[in-house]
Amino acid sequence: MSRTLTLVPHLIAVIGFFLTHGTSAGLAFASRRERDPARLRRLLDLSFRSLTILYVWAVLLVVFGVVGGFRGHYWGKAWIWIALALMIAMPPIMFAVASSYYAKVRRALGLPYISGLRQRPAEEPADPREIPRLLDSSRPYVVAAIGSLAIIAFVILMVAKPS
Repeated sequence: MSRTLTLVPHLIAVIGFFLTHGTSAGLAFASRRERDPARLRRLLDLSFRSLTILYVWAVLLVVFGVVGGFRGHYWGKAWIWIALALMIAMPPIMFAVASSYYAKVRRALGLPYISGLRQRPAEEPADPREIPRLLDSSRPYVVAAIGSLAIIAFVILMVAKPS
């Protein structure tokens, strides 16, 4: 099998990853503008569900990237190690930056939320006047900036393949 054909599953995983991640990111920005608690709950629930699929694509992305690294004999190159380290480091970084914000919003809406790496049950919703204040946070922009920088780094590493 040629090196080009071994890249196909990796590229399919990249596309799947970006489609599901784009769903979550798009919903994050849409939720900032939403003021109807019922619609906001649906947006956040859909975003949360898309993350499960995102993690499946992320695992496939790493697996096919590792296979491609062996097929292409790239393991002696720095770029593949940097890309792998970045792919492993990004989920905890993104989680650390995003989870506290979304936990507060989900908790205020009376949805289950994550705190301290544990899923917490839904509580009584907060005063509806508090929700717009929570949504006005710049945190989604910070999360998007971190993710965008990581994508730029991946593109540079994959295209330039610096030693």
